[in-house]
Amino acid sequence: THIGGWPAAFDAYVQGEMWEQARLLAAAKAPEFLDKIAELKLAALVARGEWDRVFELARAQGQDVLGKFLAKYATQLVKDGQITKALAVFVKHGPIAIAENFALYAVLARTVLQMPGDSEQLDEPYQL
Repeated sequence: THIGGWPAAFDAYVQGEMWEQARLLAAAKAPEFLDKIAELKLAALVARGEWDRVFELARAQGQDVLGKFLAKYATQLVKDGQITKALAVFVKHGPIAIAENFALYAVLARTVLQMPGDSEQLDEPYQL
């Protein structure tokens, strides 16, 4: 007898962050779920604040996905007043040319250009 069938097993693998088992099950039973696995894994990593791993996985998914997560993290840093750290994210990974990020890039550029050269002033909270 099947208590929950493969969908219940898939959900259990995802909740347990058993990504490879979830991928294998999806490949065998529901290939349309394969794209969802990376999305769920990224969400779990973001929730834990494992940004380096987020960027690594997002880069493998493509530039648009990487750009989305770079912007998400940098926006969080800007709101927390960590402008220097937000800039460092883009220095390390590069700014991705997607329209959704242009407003953030403008805020970062404007903030840097308005500072008199004292980088300590960069790290003040900013409302996006």
